[in-house]
Amino acid sequence: MSLKENVYSLLNRKTGLKVNVYVYKGFLVIIFLLMFTECSKNIFQVVPGHWVSDIPFIINHVGLEVVHDNRIYESEHILTFSDASSDEYKIRFATYAERAFSELMQSFKISSARELGIVDQNTKLTVYTIKNLQTMQMAFPYGFLLFGEDSQNYMQWPLEMKYRFYREVKHEMMHVFQFLFGVLPNNEFPRHEPDKWFNEGIAEYVSGGFFIPIKTVEELQKWQKDPDHVNPISVDEWNVIPGGQSRVSEYYPVFGLAVRYLLSSRGMNKSLTDVKNMFLLLAKNKTDFASAFEQFMGLSLVEYRETFFERMELFLEK
Repeated sequence: MSLKENVYSLLNRKTGLKVNVYVYKGFLVIIFLLMFTECSKNIFQVVPGHWVSDIPFIINHVGLEVVHDNRIYESEHILTFSDASSDEYKIRFATYAERAFSELMQSFKISSARELGIVDQNTKLTVYTIKNLQTMQMAFPYGFLLFGEDSQNYMQWPLEMKYRFYREVKHEMMHVFQFLFGVLPNNEFPRHEPDKWFNEGIAEYVSGGFFIPIKTVEELQKWQKDPDHVNPISVDEWNVIPGGQSRVSEYYPVFGLAVRYLLSSRGMNKSLTDVKNMFLLLAKNKTDFASAFEQFMGLSLVEYRETFFERMELFLEK
């Protein structure tokens, strides 16, 4: 008996009513909302902190100061700013950010925030939950800006996307960790930072995927058949993608897949420790990404690009 038939049977017995497809779908919606509420309860265990003021929010690598309401929530590792969010939403955002920070500390086997240079208020990460401000989302050394749960952007999300908000926070926190490891944005040649596909792929991997991950050969083949899609391992900069920034989001699932393969026991069997050591090498020795990638991931970028789709199909079939 299928799941649907089991549910039909159960509801018929319990209610005495004839259950049709509309009742069944309504039942599933209720279950989803209950699950969403329960997940929210687990995430919203409030992080302790206190309110401070008179601290600027600066996007460090470009020296841009962003206006805020001067009511800042200071938690253990993070200062949380906003333009107009309520105290409740600031604390929720701080809770997400601290949880993501803690989980990534564990994933990368970092025992103390001091190892990352966080020792006092002046060295804490700065995050910004946007409510009304007309600005763009971004991660930078050492923090990020995101549209918050009380913003119009979030309000327009479909219900099935809203439970992934924490994943978006953790995605951005991964970018910050990359900066904390010393891999900073630069315009030098050769570049001493990962290609765009790896930057976004590792962030999608550790977050669980804000964008729904590719899990089947059929999904991969459907993605590959789009004539505007280029080989993801060739995406070292956004201008490689036909359509530019307007098409970037279409690539995140396949970027995540590319990194998932590298770190899976059914793929290259590498680890987040290997990723961290690759970042540290890029930061310390100013080597190029291709050399560092080959040293720690076990194959060259050229080989990975040329065999990418064959490798992914075999990986997804296992």
